[in-house]
Amino acid sequence: MLEDLDAEIDASQRGFDALVDVLERSTKVLDEIAVHGGRAFDKWVAQLGNEPKSWDALDTTQQERHQGFVQIADCLLEVVAISTPDLVLLGGDERELLIEVADEVLNRAEGVVGSLV
Repeated sequence: MLEDLDAEIDASQRGFDALVDVLERSTKVLDEIAVHGGRAFDKWVAQLGNEPKSWDALDTTQQERHQGFVQIADCLLEVVAISTPDLVLLGGDERELLIEVADEVLNRAEGVVGSLV
């Protein structure tokens, strides 16, 4: 009975460690988006002025800036979609796949947000 319990605890440790890593990294990325991304977006909107703009009316720099905000929003959605409960609830190959996908999502988000914010 104790051996079974020890085995269960050992098996869940990998998921718990992944959960801690994902929460720490996600918090940093989401904080960067909230603070710096929000300020950058507000500044960009203010620079555009009050007139409604069409895509063609934006210069290349303004279009690139817009695309950066789209990339940041995409990262935000990907990060919040990580199923953190499943990191500890799943086991075996399913958990390993989730850990791998979460790591890829966070690596991408950290890179995009770091370069644009």
